Amino acid sequence: DGVSPTRWTSSVSILQRWYQNNCMAVKYGQCWVFAGVMCTVMRFFGIPCRVVTNFQSAHDTDNSLTIDEYFDDYGFKPKQSLDNIWNFHVWVEGWMKRPDLQNEACYDGWQVMDPTPQEKSEGSPMERVVYDHAVRLNSQGKGVLGMNTCQLTEPKEVEMSLEKVLGEACVNRPMTIEVEFQNPLNETLRCCCLTITGCGLFRSDHLESNCMELQPNEGLKVQINTTPHKAGMKTLVADFDCSAFRDVKGSCTVYIKP
Repeated sequence: DGVSPTRWTSSVSILQRWYQNNCMAVKYGQCWVFAGVMCTVMRFFGIPCRVVTNFQSAHDTDNSLTIDEYFDDYGFKPKQSLDNIWNFHVWVEGWMKRPDLQNEACYDGWQVMDPTPQEKSEGSPMERVVYDHAVRLNSQGKGVLGMNTCQLTEPKEVEMSLEKVLGEACVNRPMTIEVEFQNPLNETLRCCCLTITGCGLFRSDHLESNCMELQPNEGLKVQINTTPHKAGMKTLVADFDCSAFRDVKGSCTVYIKP
């Protein structure tokens, strides 16, 4: 009933869907998605904005500015602290004046804004027990998290070619984009899906091409016809998903003549 947060390649696509659906919520997002959308909206209104990424990000729930853990006299934790550390977090900063602080403009400048709804970062205690058990088994080489699935391919072994634009690229004139992908595995790829995005190049926010199977070491070549409706330097992004791996991306830039 929505799009995985890792699948979004542009905040423009999210805003277009929001507008086309009468301002209804667009699913789904995580911190990097919320930050990207807010940065786009801030810049649209002429407010300088930048995205900030922080690793090992402390999540303080009681405003103590510390991450607290409690132990009893025997070294056990009598209660679970709500404070925790996220592996990473993303927010935005906007440049603006702060007349509300009334301190001779000392606080004018980059202001922190976090558009992510603050939710618990961990599941139930039972979910945590199951996850920890799976991690232990995987560390012993038993591969529970990958059981009965094909081995994931390292990203560097999988390449997407998105280099050919056939014909002259001009506004309101048809052009053809050629995408090539080579199956690097000695097994059949199933549930294959190719998604193409490019601002100003398609009337919809993305274009999908489904190819249910790709045989071992077989090549895939897709030609896509489109008519650009905006001039300037544009970026095309191709995203390939299948049963063995996800989010294999390729991109190229195209100059669209007026």
